[in-house]
Amino acid sequence: MSGKELAFLATVMVLWFALNRWILPYFGVNTCMSGCCPLNPPATASDQPACQSAQQPLPVSQPTKTEQ
Repeated sequence: MSGKELAFLATVMVLWFALNRWILPYFGVNTCMSGCCPLNPPATASDQPACQSAQQPLPVSQPTKTEQ
């Protein structure tokens, strides 16, 4: 690999890290790097991340009965 290829690869990796760690969470997209990953939930309630709502299931709307 040449120096340009290594610099390009390093730049892509740094941008990927920054995107997942700071940029996406800033816009409301929860990522595992921002502490909002449901794969390993915190052991205690005091360790809950600020994005706790992202770990809760979405509400399911119930079908309404229509009068016939």
